[in-house]
Amino acid sequence: KTAMDSNDLATAERLVGYAGLLDVEDPFITNFQAELLRRNGFTNEALAVYDKTISLFPNDVFAKTGRAEVLKEMNKLDEALTAYNETISLFPNNVVAKTGGAGVLKEMNRLDEALAAYDETISLFPNKLDEALAAYDETISLFPNKLNEALAVFQSLVELYSNNLVTRNGFANILVLKGKFEDVQSFLQIENPVSKQEWIGYHILAMSYLRAGNLAEAIKRFTFGLNKDSPSKDYFATALAIAKIKKREFTSVVEILKEDIENINTKQKRTRLLLLGHSYAELHRNDEAVNSLNASILANAPNPLVHTLKNDLLLRYELGEAGPLPPGQIPILDQKIENEEFRLALAA
Repeated sequence: KTAMDSNDLATAERLVGYAGLLDVEDPFITNFQAELLRRNGFTNEALAVYDKTISLFPNDVFAKTGRAEVLKEMNKLDEALTAYNETISLFPNNVVAKTGGAGVLKEMNRLDEALAAYDETISLFPNKLDEALAAYDETISLFPNKLNEALAVFQSLVELYSNNLVTRNGFANILVLKGKFEDVQSFLQIENPVSKQEWIGYHILAMSYLRAGNLAEAIKRFTFGLNKDSPSKDYFATALAIAKIKKREFTSVVEILKEDIENINTKQKRTRLLLLGHSYAELHRNDEAVNSLNASILANAPNPLVHTLKNDLLLRYELGEAGPLPPGQIPILDQKIENEEFRLALAA
């Protein structure tokens, strides 16, 4: 578990292998085998291990929530929601199941239901805030008209739980969305992140520099995160690509984003495909641009911001059936696209 938490998958794989040599039917071992497969991108194999574990240990909550999360990553959202709901009915006080179910609702674009589920979880489990707050923060960012409400929520939580990193990151994230960049930079003073939440805070801090227009500082921090073996490495690559787009270094963007694109999670892959489509269009590689943008709309993943950005990029670069834009509309659409790309990267 320690190796998993620190993203040291090689060590985790060796330890799970040693445990497997014991030749015992233990759900603790098989759940870690499944989780390791999931993290390495082998979702079908992970699902099979979880199914076998549940057949042997039908009341193992870790296998049930793990299976539901794998179904979500496979974009089998109806099955994932059913799996989470069944788990909640058996284990009504399991915070992982409740936040997981809310996460599926968000992916299904049932955002009001997702927010209600997160609100319920936060109120029911004040001592288990981390997962619920992180997901609530990500979901509320899709509601620009609710940022003041979200800021008040996180401000009160920061006062109550001043040392809780998830709470602090959520507060900083909302500050970025409200354009309070100096407040973020004084609040999150992270230079040598170690834990997962410290890396997330470091990413938010770097994004504040990007949004404030300090490209040099943003690129320095994104590059640092990308070159370190951090649990948020993929997110730093995506953010660095956005900074390179602002510098109009589109060939560099393609090189950054194509690396290992098949082995990242669905959410990150969608964002990368959109940014690749943007870069291909600027490089006049129109067929690749259209293919990349169309591929971003994955089955059972109706994220409204993904659809909006895809359509805006098709319109901006007159791809597909999009006709020519009046000259005065181009700078307006360019700013809209920049805002949408930033919000997707920050929500990651």
